[in-house]
Amino acid sequence: MRCQLICFLLLSFFHSQAIEKVVLWGQVRDTDGRPIEQAVVSIPNTPLGSVTDSEGNYRLPLTPGQHHIAASSLGYAPFQMDINLQASRQLNITLKADNVELESIDIQAKGKSQQMRETVFAINTLDIKPQANTQNNLANIIGRTNGINIRSEGGMGSDYDLSINGLSGNAIRYFVDGLPLESMGSGTNLSNLPLNLIDRVEIYKGVVPINLGSDALGGAVNLITKKQTNNYLDLSYSHGSFNTHRAELNGQYNLGKNSIILRPSLGINHSDNNYTMHDVEVWNPTAKEFQNQSVKRFHDAYTSRMGRLEVGVANRWWTDAFFISGNLSLVNKELQTGSRQSVVYGQAHRRNESLAISGTYRKKDLFTKNLDANLAYSHTWDHKTVVDTTFRKYSWDGSYINSSRNETTGRAKSLRHTRRPLNTLSIGVSYQWLEKNNLALNYSLNSLHNRQTDEKDAEFVPSNDRFDKHITGLSYNREWLGKKLNHLLFVKHYASHLSVEQKELEWITGAKELEGSTTTSHWGGGTGLRYHLAEYLAFKTSVEKSVRLPLAYEVLGNGTPIYPNYLLKPESSLNVNLGLSGILQWKPGQRFNYEINGFIRQVKDYIRRKVSESDGMSQYQNVNDVTIKGVESEMRYQVGKTLDLTANISYLHEVNKTRFQDNGKPEITYNNRLPNRPWLYANASINHHHNNPFNISNSRLTLGYELRYVHWFYLSWEGYGALASKSTIPTQWVSNLTANYSWQDERYNLSLNCDNLFDQIVYDKYKLQKPGRAFYIKFRLFINSI
Repeated sequence: MRCQLICFLLLSFFHSQAIEKVVLWGQVRDTDGRPIEQAVVSIPNTPLGSVTDSEGNYRLPLTPGQHHIAASSLGYAPFQMDINLQASRQLNITLKADNVELESIDIQAKGKSQQMRETVFAINTLDIKPQANTQNNLANIIGRTNGINIRSEGGMGSDYDLSINGLSGNAIRYFVDGLPLESMGSGTNLSNLPLNLIDRVEIYKGVVPINLGSDALGGAVNLITKKQTNNYLDLSYSHGSFNTHRAELNGQYNLGKNSIILRPSLGINHSDNNYTMHDVEVWNPTAKEFQNQSVKRFHDAYTSRMGRLEVGVANRWWTDAFFISGNLSLVNKELQTGSRQSVVYGQAHRRNESLAISGTYRKKDLFTKNLDANLAYSHTWDHKTVVDTTFRKYSWDGSYINSSRNETTGRAKSLRHTRRPLNTLSIGVSYQWLEKNNLALNYSLNSLHNRQTDEKDAEFVPSNDRFDKHITGLSYNREWLGKKLNHLLFVKHYASHLSVEQKELEWITGAKELEGSTTTSHWGGGTGLRYHLAEYLAFKTSVEKSVRLPLAYEVLGNGTPIYPNYLLKPESSLNVNLGLSGILQWKPGQRFNYEINGFIRQVKDYIRRKVSESDGMSQYQNVNDVTIKGVESEMRYQVGKTLDLTANISYLHEVNKTRFQDNGKPEITYNNRLPNRPWLYANASINHHHNNPFNISNSRLTLGYELRYVHWFYLSWEGYGALASKSTIPTQWVSNLTANYSWQDERYNLSLNCDNLFDQIVYDKYKLQKPGRAFYIKFRLFINSI
């Protein structure tokens, strides 16, 4: 009898195990479509349940049949429903905010941006969704955040320089979902990426996590694209001053049972950039002299087209996400000036054509629990053409005289082709044990070829150069005292190999001294600490020895207006950061965030772009010793969902600490501020939100005002010439207005923008004028769950 009972129990057990499982999967998000991390999806009164990941995804194996589903998360009203589950299917869950007042304490769930701020890294996080209806591009949005400064050389499509805590330009690295932005092609940048492609932006100031595989000296910008599981379509079109047009498409379509996901994106940008230039020299034939006049730019049109398609699967047993993507980018840019606006072009132009293929793989609990892996690879075919085949010298009124030199370099006619195939690889693994310890290892490869030919210049010698970078990082992270204390240790190794065939202008580029190739090897590392005393006070500090290997175009040039410098050395820096932050809530619905950061950067072999006064050409060179000190602060105040105010200010003290030149003579610029660098700037904004205006339900009106302040600064070194006669970039105040109206739960959106409201003359890099007052209108259609 006992044997029969045992056999019966065993048969019952194996029969129960033989019942085929089905999977309920999907995404938990809030009413704004943002994913909710750490939400619980479960079957009440059973041990069956799942917790959502950082993208709000859950996966719940169940037996076929009738089930009661529940979902909950702190700060949201609970969700329940009955479901008859006979086959695997997707169920996306939307949770509504539910702020609960308990003894005057407003309990709210923390969004992804706030969670990122609570790591050991000094970081700004930006939610792009509130900006999706505006005319702004990513560069403008990022440039208004705490400690960040973006300087552009003109209107749409112009080169720009982003500064984080004083270190700028190429000391900053850019990524899209962890892959280098350059893998999408040399013509792709923050100003022409479709805004509705991006979910949020992570800006690291100083220490950069090893998973980005970066040799950034000053920080990094990581763009996180949308990864919703539901189908949607996002369309927008805008038109404005200077014949500016923007059209964007982004969407997702899930093919159903086979769970193949398609994510198409499209972005088209065009502007004539024919804004007015004030007080520029134009020849007056009547007076027979040059006079300062106001004229319009006549050769600065810009057009970019970008198409992207991702195809992949998510939430499979063998992968959390596996996607293959293709990206095509086409850019046409007329060249109006060199690095200084006194040098005018009228025929020279540039074309960029790029095709990129990439693949990404991500899996949690690979082979064993708590072992996570990320793998990414991309190959980019990049072709840039600089056309300079006219022997003319132009003036700002469009007139010209014939000459014996081309426009950009002052040499022979040139039709220069630069082909730069690029391979990038990133491999990262991390392991967590005892829920408090995390060990991570990451390796990244960036391999670029530089093949140059010229159809017109018979004296140009074709070349095939190569520049490889290998970066390996190891980090250990531990939480203490119930997650109040977070500690990070890391070490990095940087290696590079440069091989050069090009010998053109060797007295300028240093090609003769290079002797064919060179290899470098450097170590770096550091530590970070965050202590969360209370909600109103948290302390952060980090120390890092960082190395930045030069970028390809710093070493190899870009055709125009940058000469190569094959002898350029890597930068190294000792970075120290110290910060305080907190959240205060003295009344229900009112929230005050503050953040104060101080930093010191001691940089050796600082890489700086030097501009020639005579021809507007430039070259990157090393400055032996530079010290950067500064402080930044940001405050954010919110009153429910009706009013938010933000203000930030940054102060920098960037000085040359090189006492002696290479020849032993005293350096005249010792203790001088670095020239052409803003050292005091601030931003402020106020937005007022009206729900259901004009008695129209499910609608929203937002009125906004932005103010930008930049203190005056010297254009060249203080130590040269008399200070009273030195050229300066004047103090600037710039105001912008926005009005956004949405209806039918943000399905339809209309935006009006006025930039530079008071039509100020705005200067930036090397005193290059930017556009004056401009007006834009934008319409956006967002269809959710198509």
